Amino acid sequence: MPIPDITFNVNQGGLGRQPAGEDHISGALFYTSTLPSGFDSSNRIKQVFSLSQAENLGILATGAGDETKAGGTYTITNEGVDGDTITIQIATNISSLGFYGTVGIEMTLDAAAVVTKATCAQFIVDFINNNPVASYGFTATTDGVDSFTVFAPAGYGVYPNNTMNFYWSYSFSVGATWTADFVQAAEVGGVLGVASKIAVFHYHISEYFRLKPNGNLYIGIYAAPTTNYTEVTTLRDFARGTIRQMLVFHNFAASNIATTVPKLQTAINNSKTDKRWISSILFAPEISATTNLSSLNNLVGLSSANVSVVISQDGAATGYSLFNNTYKSISDVGAKLGALSAGRVNQSWAWVAAFPMSNGVELDTLAFSTGVLYNTVPRAQLDALNDYAYCFLRKFTGYTGSYNNQPNTCALPTSDFRYIYNNRVIDKAERVIYASTIPALSSPITLNSDGTMSESSVAYFESLANMPLDVMIQNGEISAYSVTIDPAQNVLSTNTIIETVKLLPIGVADFIEINIGFTAKI
Repeated sequence: MPIPDITFNVNQGGLGRQPAGEDHISGALFYTSTLPSGFDSSNRIKQVFSLSQAENLGILATGAGDETKAGGTYTITNEGVDGDTITIQIATNISSLGFYGTVGIEMTLDAAAVVTKATCAQFIVDFINNNPVASYGFTATTDGVDSFTVFAPAGYGVYPNNTMNFYWSYSFSVGATWTADFVQAAEVGGVLGVASKIAVFHYHISEYFRLKPNGNLYIGIYAAPTTNYTEVTTLRDFARGTIRQMLVFHNFAASNIATTVPKLQTAINNSKTDKRWISSILFAPEISATTNLSSLNNLVGLSSANVSVVISQDGAATGYSLFNNTYKSISDVGAKLGALSAGRVNQSWAWVAAFPMSNGVELDTLAFSTGVLYNTVPRAQLDALNDYAYCFLRKFTGYTGSYNNQPNTCALPTSDFRYIYNNRVIDKAERVIYASTIPALSSPITLNSDGTMSESSVAYFESLANMPLDVMIQNGEISAYSVTIDPAQNVLSTNTIIETVKLLPIGVADFIEINIGFTAKI
């Protein structure tokens, strides 16, 4: 046995030390009418550099007062007599929600409790609230007359509304005289549970920082999306045009993907026009009512090369609990945003060695946002979903972990911008060339005697693009480039210089083909 000592275990606290550049800066758009404590109607956007900062703003795993806990109500018809033994029983079948099986809260009435129905109800409420079973989070209240309600623990949301999932009941010993009429949560007189939306937002922010610990995240929370998702522009402008990728989470109502995606693309197009580039929006639709993945529409014809639709989620851990608590699609859009912001602009999040998505618990068991488990979906259907441009998680036989499929966008397979990394590279090239060239705007152009641009003028303007592109090569973001200016163009008449920039991208090994066989000798 070692001698006594004091040991320090240093944990990552989230100081938010930032990497150089802006490629990692991200945004998150959420929708709810109940704002966390750190937000108000005049301050709907906050910038955070760690999960703890988001929690300090009231975005908590337990919600932020926006949950209604489900309750079963007992109306006492006979307060009973001294010594009656009563057992309130609550049963559930989802262990990830806190407990599995049946919890019995057994109590024995005393003389003071059976004076009236009101005192009997108060006795039962006090017993439940102070009983060790309260460690599961059960609570109770009384109306002060003749009834009391037992509430599910925080975090269960809508799950107890279905009596097949969560069942209250009561029993009493032989000879007992205490009686009550009882209604389940979903029945008239019960209390329907309403899930916390803030808890879902916390999950995605937590997952973002799990994949990108030194992230930089602008969080916008609005009551509902406007017709054309103008919140994208509002969030973009609040961040002074520095957001490079953004998640848009559904508003807890069924999503029309075919109409939403083009609206998000329009917002991105406007951002590029305004020289405030957003390269990628990851949209998490609400598709929990979709009974068959094969009914999902093909996205490639939506002409939305900067929008990706995420339809995967956790199938056993926190994401799964939230799916049960809300009966809504949860997705893994927060984790995907983190992976995207953690990689260089040219990297594919499908790179197995670089972007493992599970920590061994979360996103280890995989599902789709419809609730169907990944391992029940045939390979042919997975291929079809990939061809249809959806983004999801996958497994490899004989290899542990969970990984992304290709970073698809809602563009044709023949498009230069079918994959997110193509958009990030071209947008970065535009940004850096723009920043380098701005000082030369409206500058003089020296001409030769024949009216063509002088060699020095051509070299100067070409150098403005060359310098930042050289840095992209050094960073491994492009393979090569060329910048050319035709000196014979008529700049006197047009006051315009036309440059041609060609980029040779970094390749991606999406497919590895190996020829293997036996031979008589080597």
